[in-house]
Amino acid sequence: MDKTKDGCSTSSEEDNVAVAKAEMVKKARNDDLKKLKEKFAKVQKYNSKAVELEARRLNNDSYAKNEARQEWIKAKEEERKNMKLKGITEKNSHLLETAEANQRRAESKKEKEKNAVNNYGWNVFSEDSLYRGYEKRLKNLPTTPESAAKAEVSGEDYMDYAQQSRLSQDVIDRVVNDQKKRDEKNQDFSKRRTYFKQEKVDYISERNRSFNQRLGRYYDRFTADIRANLERGTAV
Repeated sequence: MDKTKDGCSTSSEEDNVAVAKAEMVKKARNDDLKKLKEKFAKVQKYNSKAVELEARRLNNDSYAKNEARQEWIKAKEEERKNMKLKGITEKNSHLLETAEANQRRAESKKEKEKNAVNNYGWNVFSEDSLYRGYEKRLKNLPTTPESAAKAEVSGEDYMDYAQQSRLSQDVIDRVVNDQKKRDEKNQDFSKRRTYFKQEKVDYISERNRSFNQRLGRYYDRFTADIRANLERGTAV
């Protein structure tokens, strides 16, 4: 009888140990599964955020500029903190620059000033800009070695317009094709302009209208009194 009780107690203890081990294994697996789910949720959150940022970047042209601006501001703040720790003010910030960086910054500033002068108002229609356009169009009408050799032999000067006896058909075709390409390009860039019925007509062509607008943008505020006197007839 005692042996039977001992056998039953031993088997029950083994069952309890097996159940405890199974519970521990189950708990460990549940913990691992929970950690995996947390990692998956975190990765999914980061992916969703990355997709949203990419959509903003693609749909908004100014997003990249704003992002670069924020990075620049952050870098400047970090630079100010480092300067403050070193006891250097913003007025003396050039002491931290190398000679190469200082020269590069000066050249960049000089280039910006030069571009501002070249692009100012009426300079868009200056002789230099027109000549640059002529040089650009001339690239589509290159002089072939054969035509140059022929001109040297015959003594003809290609700068003497309308003085040559006769042009070849190839030259005429090149000019015609170039003109067709220019017309097609102008059609691609054409757009409907906004006109106002109350607008004062002081131009003779669309180009002259644009030129007058550029002049008015810079000088209307200085000539307001003169124009008013001329319109009233009280100008001296």
